[in-house]
Amino acid sequence: MMQHKTKIFLILFFFAGVLCFAQETPPTPDGRGPTPPGTPIDGGLVVLLVAGACYGIKKSSKR
Repeated sequence: MMQHKTKIFLILFFFAGVLCFAQETPPTPDGRGPTPPGTPIDGGLVVLLVAGACYGIKKSSKR
């Protein structure tokens, strides 16, 4: 029974990803497409990598 639940969950999970791309954003009134957001990801990415490295060092030093 548990295997069936896992299979159903995985199927729904993969189809949910396909449905996310089903609709396009409407064009702007001037005919140009939507402008991309101006949010850089490099600053937050560095912080996450450093935090992950610190967490890994902390976990490995406890052993």
